[in-house]
Amino acid sequence: MEIMQKPIRQAIDDLLMCIYPKVQQYLVSISSNSDSYAAHENETFIEFKNEIFSIFNYDVKLVFPAILSVIKPSKNFKNFDILTMLNLLQKKEEKIAKTFLAFKKSLNPENQGQREIDFIEYFQKEFMPLHKKLEQDVKHWIQEKVRS
Repeated sequence: MEIMQKPIRQAIDDLLMCIYPKVQQYLVSISSNSDSYAAHENETFIEFKNEIFSIFNYDVKLVFPAILSVIKPSKNFKNFDILTMLNLLQKKEEKIAKTFLAFKKSLNPENQGQREIDFIEYFQKEFMPLHKKLEQDVKHWIQEKVRS
């Protein structure tokens, strides 16, 4: 059981300390960069940015504390319905993927700067895969725990 706990804790740490700050930095940079993409005027970008901030708050306030309390109960343990929470998280991820795709489609060579190109690559290669992996690892951990 301890074997699964380390990757879960590491994924949460990576998301909190590296991935989310970098994604937020990209979003702020794209929003404030008047030379490339007028993101502040693009509804798809605004919706996508709002979804990112929403999932960040959801993760920090609900999901990560719930996951950590389940994999390593303490005296402050609260009874969370972790599977329901993960299902809600999956729906949020689906919405983010949808709004990300809309944002990506809204770009064209005239309004796409290097920041947007870098962000799209980072988001696809770092954020979504790690977020999905965390969700899968937790579900696997729960299944293993139920079996034992």
